[in-house]
Amino acid sequence: MTEVLQQSSPLPKARPSSLFARMRRKFGPLPGPVFYKELATLGHKRSTYTARAGFALVLTAIVSIAFWGFTSENHAENGAAKIQAMQSFAPV
Repeated sequence: MTEVLQQSSPLPKARPSSLFARMRRKFGPLPGPVFYKELATLGHKRSTYTARAGFALVLTAIVSIAFWGFTSENHAENGAAKIQAMQSFAPV
């Protein structure tokens, strides 16, 4: 008996998921693999760390100046009055 080998049909091409297809129709062509590689490596560069640290320092300075300016104007006598005055600075 001779066995006949049947060749299976090649796998169908992978179709994009419905989410991917919808995003592509809505936003146009999405960035390719080079974009994603650059995006992944950009976060590990020294200049990025420096920029992040500088941004954090600037924000800390702005908040500190605003807090110092508010507390230097507030001359409440007791603790409850100070806390009530602080609520006007950052209301809940």
